[in-house]
Amino acid sequence: MALLLSSHNVANYLKGLALCTDADQDKVQIDSIPAKNFNLLVTLPNGHKYLVKQEPYDSDGKNAGEFLT
Repeated sequence: MALLLSSHNVANYLKGLALCTDADQDKVQIDSIPAKNFNLLVTLPNGHKYLVKQEPYDSDGKNAGEFLT
């Protein structure tokens, strides 16, 4: 099952990876970075920054798998 990240759920994704806490979730700054892929720059209140990259999905919900090669 593909996880479709967005600016609305990326903080939950980072929390699941133990990179973000409940307290951080309400205070994160999320910026979309225009590029070939779907990129979000997430800045946490402590100054840590994460670039979250995701391949775009087509209408069938699949991606090209370029990150795997």
